[in-house]
Amino acid sequence: MKIEIYSNDHNPPHFHVKSKDGSINAVFRLDNCELIKGTIQSKDRKRIEAFYDDEKVKVLLKNTWNKSKGDNLQID
Repeated sequence: MKIEIYSNDHNPPHFHVKSKDGSINAVFRLDNCELIKGTIQSKDRKRIEAFYDDEKVKVLLKNTWNKSKGDNLQID
């Protein structure tokens, strides 16, 4: 799976998850890992949630979002 944050994206702060084979193409909120868009199998969602639950990952995602936005759309 590939995790992406786009610099030209909009609020709410979120990250994209994609797979090479195209079976996963989903968007999750940064604040709570809620699925915003896409469909994903339960086993893959559990893997993403386990990844997200790591505090270091949360900080990295938040910092990446903030860095990509400059002074706009920052999150605490």
